[in-house]
Amino acid sequence: MGDSRTLPLVLGRYELHSVIAAGGMASIHLGRLCGSSGFTRTVAVKRLHPHYARDPDFVSMFLDEARLVARIRHPNVVPIVDVVAERDELFLVMEYVHGESLARLVHRASDSSLPVPPAMAAAIFVDVLHGLHAAHDAKTPEGEPLSIVHRDVTPHNVLVGVDGSARIADFGIAKATQRSRATDGSTLKGKLCYVAPEQLHGREVNRATDVYSAAVSLWEALTGRLLFAAENEAHVYEKILTGAARPPSALVADVPIALDEIVMRGLSMKPHKRFASAQEMALELERSIALPSAAELGAWVQSRAEQDLAKRVALIESIERGAPVSARTVVPPPARRGAKVAIVGSIAFVGTAAVVGGALFAHVRMRAPAAVASHAAVVESPKDEPVAVEEPVAALSTGAAPVPPKGPRVHKTAAAAIKPPDDACKPPYMRDETGRKIYKRECL
Repeated sequence: MGDSRTLPLVLGRYELHSVIAAGGMASIHLGRLCGSSGFTRTVAVKRLHPHYARDPDFVSMFLDEARLVARIRHPNVVPIVDVVAERDELFLVMEYVHGESLARLVHRASDSSLPVPPAMAAAIFVDVLHGLHAAHDAKTPEGEPLSIVHRDVTPHNVLVGVDGSARIADFGIAKATQRSRATDGSTLKGKLCYVAPEQLHGREVNRATDVYSAAVSLWEALTGRLLFAAENEAHVYEKILTGAARPPSALVADVPIALDEIVMRGLSMKPHKRFASAQEMALELERSIALPSAAELGAWVQSRAEQDLAKRVALIESIERGAPVSARTVVPPPARRGAKVAIVGSIAFVGTAAVVGGALFAHVRMRAPAAVASHAAVVESPKDEPVAVEEPVAALSTGAAPVPPKGPRVHKTAAAAIKPPDDACKPPYMRDETGRKIYKRECL
């Protein structure tokens, strides 16, 4: 996985580093929040692909996801920490979960011929279902139901941490009553293999739709196979609409019958025959099998994803140590009012400008009266052609000191705090030995 755009990069108080996951709409980066007083925190950053970041519909959907997830407060839902929208870049900053997606865990289990233990799969989906229930029951600040339906419950959107907790993520295409743009419940959303029959029929979706998708995902975790594998989309449609699903134990002998019954009920063709809520299904799983502890589930995740997690730990340690980051700044910090950023072509030029400017300033101090010597002066040529006065030069975004202006020019500074006597500015200047006028600073 990669991203053709320059990495790492800096945007505001966030650093974006390696891509750790990618999808059709966005990529997920490992990032770092850099706060004040040396505060830092590892985060995951969801970055919308450029062509979507310029599409108002996708931007609206992206921002709606942040608003919706902000209303879901549950340990089994990945929380969003911040939203960053600048120019053509759009980010959701999320809590970083040190673990692996269920999709990759199942894939590794299939490759190693070591299927996911039924108790581990059940424990993961108990967490997922509790998280979904929290989303389904989320309310507005006024207490009105949001009626959130995830519509994309798949193994790819389930993150299982080494802390032994599973979390549901990615509410990007969720249907809710409070979206800023209307979401048509009859529109087919989500990955086809996990779509419920009522969605294919164009009917309204509800929490039973997410229960169905969770049951498909649990079936795949128990068997290590795709439930609706087919040569093309037409065959996938046919299998979903005919309910072509066998019990998991028909493929994996050590799956308990009690889990078979829960999965098959969740896969019912008619929504009202499924569980009344995701929470009800979670509670039934808890009663059906002895679940592992969080420590046992976390150790299993660590063993299945050991190499990838070790690489990520090394990368995080490098980032947290503050290793040099040669990043471009997407949006530079705003310059002070009236300031201009000077770009200097070479170090030699900077040194020359500083020496010339310093020498001239020293010469003015020797020739001007004490009242003037404590300030910079505006210098004119013998022909009374004023030399342009430049505003203070802003520091570059790298944190370097302000660059001196080119040539023998001295900056105009604030006026003297003490008002001079009336006759002190008659005339308002002096002349040096070359005949140049040196204006008194307090008379400007």
